Amino acid sequence: MKELLILKRIDFWLQPIAIIAPMIIGAIINEPWLALCIHFSLGGVQVISCLLNRFFLQDDYRAGSRGLYEIVLLIFAIIGVFALIAANGKGSGSEDFVIMYLLVMLVAGIVMGIWYMNMSYSEMDYVEKLVKRHELIK
Repeated sequence: MKELLILKRIDFWLQPIAIIAPMIIGAIINEPWLALCIHFSLGGVQVISCLLNRFFLQDDYRAGSRGLYEIVLLIFAIIGVFALIAANGKGSGSEDFVIMYLLVMLVAGIVMGIWYMNMSYSEMDYVEKLVKRHELIK
């Protein structure tokens, strides 16, 4: 159980690091535009975390909204594939679809990031309470 708590803490704390790291790296190498990479770094960390939690985290420790989050993430990914296909197409309106998708993802990415970070924190908090309860019983 303590190992799970350590993993959940790592899972949670990698997310703020993914937000701060592009800003710090951008400041160090004097490239402030790297702060725009926060969407990609946080999204990448959260997608990897989501997959790992999906396959390795027992249902007892999963946040109640994790299933809904996974469905919404899958929907955005499928629409993203269609946007990539449309970006390579020559049809009229394909550019509009891609631009609309990117604008939606600009806002949805922030909402999804906050949602996932909140979910990760609640799972970490729950496991921490279980560990403390288990230590009290001993």
